Amino acid sequence: MALPASLPSLTEREAITDTLYRAIVGIDTADKALFDSALADDGRIEISGHVMEGREAIHAGMFDFISTKLTTTHFLSNIRIDVKPGATTAKVTAQSLAQHCRPGDGTQPGAAKFLAGGMYFVDVAKDEKDGLWKVICHCKDCHKVFSLTGGVSIVVPADKVYLPHHRTPSSALADSSLDPKLQVISGTPKRFTRKGTSGKNVTYFSCPICPTVLFNEPEARPGMRVPNIGTLDDCEFLERCKPGAEIYAKDRVG
Repeated sequence: MALPASLPSLTEREAITDTLYRAIVGIDTADKALFDSALADDGRIEISGHVMEGREAIHAGMFDFISTKLTTTHFLSNIRIDVKPGATTAKVTAQSLAQHCRPGDGTQPGAAKFLAGGMYFVDVAKDEKDGLWKVICHCKDCHKVFSLTGGVSIVVPADKVYLPHHRTPSSALADSSLDPKLQVISGTPKRFTRKGTSGKNVTYFSCPICPTVLFNEPEARPGMRVPNIGTLDDCEFLERCKPGAEIYAKDRVG
């Protein structure tokens, strides 16, 4: 059953919030029309450093990719709206949790699932043609990679992070020490390179299905890889990972 894009009797702030709801429900239900109703024709979305501009690029890089290969359930909370009375543009922030699994595995006990969380920074504008608020831009910088106001990583030698074609008998984390062997357990990560805050290039390796960044290789740290600890499966290892340093503190939010 197709869900309506326009709902009656919404206040202006509720209508702005509904922009985000239409986008994520459109993804979760593979309803392209509902998803498109939340986007301006020239909308721009940035996820983990990957920029998609225009409806066609967003379809190819996000909607088509996720809605056909994954079953997802998104939840939004802590939505805040910055809009002036009578204005036709607004800024929205929200926090999101999204459960991901392979199609058909959602109700299967023990099936592999991935829970991701993040912060949305969204610019929206009211479309005069249909009266709907729509996303015109979604961006921010290491805030963008983690989709948070900061990130937690570990720095390990590059030969400690194994890709599928380098697979070892160990599972994702076999060591009991803080000298881990980290393994991508399925799929071949996508990669893209961008200039980091240091001015040197950083190559990011992301999930081949969703845009989640698994680890990066900073040009400023030759021979090292930097896994994002939120993507690791071993909870006991995470308990032992205590922060040893804080970097770029001058850019800390708050």
